[in-house]
Amino acid sequence: MLVDPEWIDIFERNRVRVGVSLDGPAEYNDKARVDFRGRGTTTPLSAACGYFRLGSRGAPQQGWVLCVIDPAYPARTIYRYFVDELGVKYMDFLLRISPTRRSRGARQTMAISCASVR
Repeated sequence: MLVDPEWIDIFERNRVRVGVSLDGPAEYNDKARVDFRGRGTTTPLSAACGYFRLGSRGAPQQGWVLCVIDPAYPARTIYRYFVDELGVKYMDFLLRISPTRRSRGARQTMAISCASVR
């Protein structure tokens, strides 16, 4: 679903909190998160984060980011991207961990929630 200012207005009126799944800057996010045409999703998702930062009525929104952390990528860079470039205040991190025999190759994650502090 494309989130645009009209949707943000609907969310505001109905007090709906919305999360965006984004795994960091394009060089990280676009490796795993692509649209149905195989294109990276960072640009449209970053725009959605901008709508959350300033809602259609001028009030900050309560949106958040859900990020799957790949240990191969620098966590500080990803966090600073969310806070400094996108203005995200609330985020959840899912840490990808190695598959186990019991999981039969399925990717497992461990959840970590945080709110940015300035």
